[in-house]
Amino acid sequence: MIYNTTEGEECVVCCVNGAEACGEYTLCGHAIYDISTIEGSKRVGEEFEGTVKDITCPTCREHINYIKSLK
Repeated sequence: MIYNTTEGEECVVCCVNGAEACGEYTLCGHAIYDISTIEGSKRVGEEFEGTVKDITCPTCREHINYIKSLK
């Protein structure tokens, strides 16, 4: 995804949330099919399978770290 931030455009790799809504949302809460409606944002590239280490979206990383902390 490319998000428009105060520092400019930022290209990040988000985690797809497969647990809800058939994987139509990222873990950070953006609807993949609606991403172009967020001003300055767009989906880039094709979906790929990787590991948690490949996730660069800071908000997705926060969610992942929180889930890892649950006992």
